[in-house]
Amino acid sequence: MPLLPQQNSAVLDRNQGDPRDDSRENRCQRGLNIVVGLQSSALRLTGILHDLIPGEVLISVDHPLPEGSAVTIELQNAQLHGEVVYSAPKNGRYEANVLIPDSEGAGLRHAPRFTVDLPAKIFPADEVESVEGRLVDISSIGIGLEVPIALQTGEVVAVETDANVTFGVVRYCRPVAEGGFRAGAETYHVMPKEKKRPARKSWLSNLLSALERF
Repeated sequence: MPLLPQQNSAVLDRNQGDPRDDSRENRCQRGLNIVVGLQSSALRLTGILHDLIPGEVLISVDHPLPEGSAVTIELQNAQLHGEVVYSAPKNGRYEANVLIPDSEGAGLRHAPRFTVDLPAKIFPADEVESVEGRLVDISSIGIGLEVPIALQTGEVVAVETDANVTFGVVRYCRPVAEGGFRAGAETYHVMPKEKKRPARKSWLSNLLSALERF
């Protein structure tokens, strides 16, 4: 079910002074820089991705988004396609809940926990540049990371590997004896990156290349 204003959602209740949401309120001051495109027009907006729940994201932009409109949320090489289910002005911007359809089928990857060792780029909230880290384990609901900086518990984070961009929420981060930090993030959306096909040479280019070898 989409999050609507009358529901007791943890995402929306912070406007009503829900005592559970002090940490969430702080988290929603932060976020990942994104680009939001309306699929019905050429309009593209810069915005911030503040929060994630299964099948839905909370964003803010500088322009109102009509409820029911189809949007594309872009971050690096990943795209989330969804529908605006709620939008309202807040603090001089416009906050919107975007429903991501088929999150079980496409957005959330299910797999048994296993150990990996993959280079990764980590995009912490409010940071323009990524930091280099490693993806060290994967479970059905989360990932483990080795990072050079401390990540704030509860913040939204994006993790890019060669194959995917993963969106999640940091659940813990602690220093390790060897230096750096070990962090765990609960994952909500895993988007495969588009692979660019190598450009095919024309028959003329192939012929000229062959002639140059003689």
